[in-house]
Amino acid sequence: METLDNVALKDRATALLVKAKKAGKDDVMKKFVETKTLRVKLTTDEIIQAGDDLADALGASTALEDELEGLKKHFKGRLTELENKITQHRTKVHDKWEYRKVDCVEVKNNTTGQVVSVRMDTDEIIDERKMTADERQGHLWDDEGEGDAE
Repeated sequence: METLDNVALKDRATALLVKAKKAGKDDVMKKFVETKTLRVKLTTDEIIQAGDDLADALGASTALEDELEGLKKHFKGRLTELENKITQHRTKVHDKWEYRKVDCVEVKNNTTGQVVSVRMDTDEIIDERKMTADERQGHLWDDEGEGDAE
C-alpha cells in the first residue's frame, strides 16, 4: 500500500517534468520512489553545528593521542626495566659471578711499608701495594688507633 507522502512525491515529480518539458501531461509513466545519496547545500545552522562537531572531535582526538603517548611511555619504561633485569641475570648466568659489597680489612705494615687488603668472606688477599708517604707518617697511626700488634 502506498503512503500519502509517496503519492504526493510522485505527483510533484510528474509536475516538474511537465514544466521542464521533459514529459507530456498525458504521457503514461511508471513512477516509484527511491532514495539516493546526493549533494545537498548546507544551511548556516548546519555549518555552525558541523564546526562545533569538528572542534569536539579534534579535542577528543588530541586527548586520546596524549593518552596513547602516556601509555606508550609507561609501557616503554616497564619494558626497559625488564630488559635491564634480563641483561643482569643473563650476565650472572654467563659469567657465573656478580659484583657485591664485601667486607675487607686493609692491613698497613709499617715495618715492611706494605698495605695488604684481605677479603673477609674468602680470606683472599685482593691487593698488595707500597704505603704512600702520607701513610708512613706516624701521626696517622695514632689518629686511627691502629698499630697494635695482634
